[in-house]
Amino acid sequence: MVLYGGPDSDKARSQQKKADEIVATANQKINQAQSLTPEGQIKKIIKEELAKKQQDNIVATDPPSPLKQVGQELAEQAIDAVVEEAVTSESAEKPTEPYNRKKHYGKTPTQSDRTAIGAGQDEVADHGPPLVKRYYEGDPARGEKPGWQLTEDERRASAGDRSRMQPQPKSESNKQGGEMSRYSREKKKEHGL
Repeated sequence: MVLYGGPDSDKARSQQKKADEIVATANQKINQAQSLTPEGQIKKIIKEELAKKQQDNIVATDPPSPLKQVGQELAEQAIDAVVEEAVTSESAEKPTEPYNRKKHYGKTPTQSDRTAIGAGQDEVADHGPPLVKRYYEGDPARGEKPGWQLTEDERRASAGDRSRMQPQPKSESNKQGGEMSRYSREKKKEHGL
């Protein structure tokens, strides 16, 4: 038999009310923290503008109907989604850090790579295209995305792919190193890194 009321029921309702208040306070603090981010500030401005437009359209002083409340909530969710997409796509359009060979591609080529491709005494194993170009541009011949869009494992697999290594005289490698250093500086500047 289930009883409604009594001291246990009152105690349960009181505890539920306290829990609801704690959750509401936590949600309020989360929203306050999120509003301090640039995305949160953009969302707030857009929602305020939306509220102003809706106020301009209100003639009666009656509270909004449930349908209008749902419409308002959907509009706010759409604003949140659009701002999130804009922020995500903006950061996905350019690298967030400059090329760093050791960090992004590991120790490559190895001695076993040099041996496997047949690099001679005065030769090195050359990556084609150079890793710095792969980082910023990818490998168009393979349809590979730029390295800054790849995972660490994908980048290291790309660098370790011996089918994209070939022997190169050390003198050419030194010349190419200078050109790629210049290229890297230009890319850093281009991307504001």
